[in-house]
Amino acid sequence: MARKRVADVLVDTFVAAGVERIYGVPGDSLNGITDSIRPRKDLQGIINVEVIGGSLMVQHYVEEIGEPTHLKLVSNSDVFTPTGRTKIGDLASKRHENRSQNL
Repeated sequence: MARKRVADVLVDTFVAAGVERIYGVPGDSLNGITDSIRPRKDLQGIINVEVIGGSLMVQHYVEEIGEPTHLKLVSNSDVFTPTGRTKIGDLASKRHENRSQNL
């Protein structure tokens, strides 16, 4: 019997619980989990790190609405600059209408 890695067991548990997306920050301690998510078709891994103007930005997205025609995300992000840490809030909302039905 093949042995499973702890990361594989953890990701299997998330999927069994109905998790569809995992948001995270890449790094050595999470590489096993990232490797377990990558080949899967039933789970989406989303990396939330950017460098803006030479400063590291870690984004904390929360999905408020997740429908096929409407997505609303709230982000309370941390920006790490040479002078310290700053918090930034952002709201993103996208809506899609199929206008061809109204012609």
